[in-house]
Amino acid sequence: MPPRSVRTLASFGLLMSLAALAVGVQTIDSTLGRTWSGVPFFRTGEVGPRVLAPPGLYDALRAAHPQTQIEAIDGRPMRDGPAIHAYIRSRSPGEVARFLFRPPAGESFELRIPLRRFAMSDALTIYAPPMLLGLLFLLGTTTPVFARPQRGATRAAAVMGIGLASNFTFLLPGYFLENAITPYSFLFGAMATGGLLHLSIAFPLRRVPLRSWPRTTLLALYGGTGFFWILFAFAFQGHHPSLHLLEYIEVLLLSTSLVLLVANLIATIRRGPAFGRKLSLTILPGAALFGLAGTLLVGSSFGWIDVYLPPAVYLAPVPLVVGALARAMSSTEISELDAFSRSILLRSSLLIGALTLFSTLVVVLSAFTGPITTWTLGALGTLLTIAALPLLPAFAARFEARVEQALFPRHHQLRESLQQLAREIGRLQTQENLVALLQRGTEETRAGAPLHVVIGARDQTLEEVGSANRRHRLSLSPGHPLHQWLCDQKVLAPGLPRQGSAPKEAIAAAQAMNLEVAIPWAEQEDRIGALLVGNRPGGRPLDKGDVELLQSLTGPIGVALENAARLEEIEALRKRVEGENLYLRAAFDEDQDGSEMIGRSPGIRKALAQIKRVASTDISVLITGETGTGKEIAVRTLHRFSDRANRVMVKLACAALPENLLESEMFGHERGAFTGADQTREGRFELADGGTIFFDDVDTLPLSVQAKLLRALQEGEVQRLGSNTTRKVDVRIVAASNRDLESEVRAGRFREDLFYRLAVVPIHLPPLRERREDIPLLVEHLTKVQGQKLGRTIREVSSEALRQLQAWDWPGNIRELRNVIERALVLSEGEILHLPAPLPQTPTSPTREHDIPGETAGAAPLQTLLREYKKVLIQDALRRSEGNQRRAAEILGLHRPSLTRMIRDLGLNR
Repeated sequence: MPPRSVRTLASFGLLMSLAALAVGVQTIDSTLGRTWSGVPFFRTGEVGPRVLAPPGLYDALRAAHPQTQIEAIDGRPMRDGPAIHAYIRSRSPGEVARFLFRPPAGESFELRIPLRRFAMSDALTIYAPPMLLGLLFLLGTTTPVFARPQRGATRAAAVMGIGLASNFTFLLPGYFLENAITPYSFLFGAMATGGLLHLSIAFPLRRVPLRSWPRTTLLALYGGTGFFWILFAFAFQGHHPSLHLLEYIEVLLLSTSLVLLVANLIATIRRGPAFGRKLSLTILPGAALFGLAGTLLVGSSFGWIDVYLPPAVYLAPVPLVVGALARAMSSTEISELDAFSRSILLRSSLLIGALTLFSTLVVVLSAFTGPITTWTLGALGTLLTIAALPLLPAFAARFEARVEQALFPRHHQLRESLQQLAREIGRLQTQENLVALLQRGTEETRAGAPLHVVIGARDQTLEEVGSANRRHRLSLSPGHPLHQWLCDQKVLAPGLPRQGSAPKEAIAAAQAMNLEVAIPWAEQEDRIGALLVGNRPGGRPLDKGDVELLQSLTGPIGVALENAARLEEIEALRKRVEGENLYLRAAFDEDQDGSEMIGRSPGIRKALAQIKRVASTDISVLITGETGTGKEIAVRTLHRFSDRANRVMVKLACAALPENLLESEMFGHERGAFTGADQTREGRFELADGGTIFFDDVDTLPLSVQAKLLRALQEGEVQRLGSNTTRKVDVRIVAASNRDLESEVRAGRFREDLFYRLAVVPIHLPPLRERREDIPLLVEHLTKVQGQKLGRTIREVSSEALRQLQAWDWPGNIRELRNVIERALVLSEGEILHLPAPLPQTPTSPTREHDIPGETAGAAPLQTLLREYKKVLIQDALRRSEGNQRRAAEILGLHRPSLTRMIRDLGLNR
């Protein structure tokens, strides 16, 4: 039946019960002031429970056991209850009536009972307490069905509550003050016995008949009780002899239902879920008190107990039982409750609390004051307490929180977890911190069970995030059975009812990984994730409430983890862009120097043609040439013509870095990887991912670093210092060297396998002395570009200056030429460029302290002559700069690291 239909029927039943309450109140009102004996009796004329008699008659009616008939009054025979009422009301208050009682066994006896007026104090003492507690019982048993209409237990409780409250409390004044028995009285009786039987096999656990044959069981149950009450109605109306037998059967049905309910509670305590065991333990004490009250009522009716107890005392356990039942039926599966249902339960609980307070005050005050004063003070005390709550916000909030925690412990825990997540999610911007927060928020629910969070794309491996143990992180490959099950967005919880539909392969895989529950969250942009919960240390499995609590957290935590992943990607991109910007600025500055491949000589045209031909591929290129020939410009030209031109080109000056920093610069490092590594840093390979990485002076790399570079080139992945994780990179490799790498390989200073990996396509740049025809073009270009930088306007270069520039052999190549042009721009005057001093006709030092190697070397090999010539030039530059290597490098047109390396190689630093 749809929830709306269930709520509609429950509302109708509730209105019927409230109508019965109105009938009971009307009966009391119509009886007030009439002559009354105080003896309770049924319509058949049999004496009712003596607990419904005034305190003064309690002892006198000790012998009036159940089924004792009022045979005559003042000698007049009485056939039934209406005749008794008619006779008594014909008498005047203050008169004494002689009642003749005939017990079911033994001799008749007579009692002289003074007649009195039925007063408000009698109503408040005898009938008002049961009706008040009946109202409390009605609210407690019908509230859960409005919150949880889909549960069979709440429906059974509502039917039972409407029947019991109406038939045994609200209509009580009509039964004894007017002997009014209407057809709906039997309807309420059928609802009471049928609902109680239904509840006894449906709560807390569904018993076998209801679980195996639900419709047949309910049809037999309600059909049987309905047929029984129809027979009871006919027997009652006709005073049939079988009436007493039917009364015994009614008592037997009610007793059997209570026994079955207690048995169900005990079974739940033994083998039910954790939450059910806790609630069953809460209900059992109330049920025991209820049984004790029933025993006292039976003992009082049969005269076994002579101590008078007000009717409210026998019904005192009702609030405890009702509260436990309502809590159990409403909060077992809190994740299905919406805000409307929780609001109903919360407000109903507050109303039940107010009625309980009022009932308690009435019971306590009745020992000290009269009934009217008792009820007046009880009502005032309850009203003042309710009115004072809003005036004490802190107390009211705490009280409401306590009530919510008592009614909805899992919802309270869920809300606390969500609030903590909401408070922390703004500042927790990493997946590790979010997983740690989730661990803390679910610690009570998991009770020591391990929690894993896996995330990944649908067609890729799901990797665990946030785990402190990096070596034992979980991973689910696309072919893993659990991976396939999670892709279908289904919860894996084979230990729970109706959760065993997962394939055996997925269940077996989860058990092999010591996982009890796997809960996915909603797919986001082809990415999925899941919470994986392992087994608890004590072996106690997770119940349905635990799983639903975790499932409620998957939504927000999944979004938060995805956002954290995006933030981490954005932060990585930000760092990458910052790093790229540094290189781009440097590249821009160099481009602004006017550095580009200029020339028409065959050598430079051949090199440029090779560059354009290989630019569209991703093969490695080795640029060779003397110092200052423009190798870096050639590399930038290669990058500009390639398909990676829109990505960064990262340069690594191998000669400028000490050996202990080269590996960190290349591959990056994690925080704490070595002394001074105070933060994680990406290496040049990661910065160049998707672009080009340029190794300048690659020949200066130590052999240990060459081996690691070779591995990175072969595998296409790098590993940061201090990390166990490898990262895939896609880079174009370009290297440059001013040495003969083949000779370095033969000398053992460079790895042969790395050489072949780098020199897939070697491109040689000729020195400037071999392309003298390009010097005018270079001079014109450099004069224009450097003149703009220095604020000089040069119209032409003097013919003498151009002749000298073409005559010089340029050992520093284009770099030296640029330095000469810059010096001339600064020192010359006018719009015609002149050299400040004539260049020597041959590449010798201007001084004569050293002989020209060619003049003294005789038949020495060319390599020896070149080595000695380099020594002469460097020594002369060092003398002119007074040992300042930076100034000497400027004189020679070299980079300082290159000069430092040449000094070391030539042995000039000894």
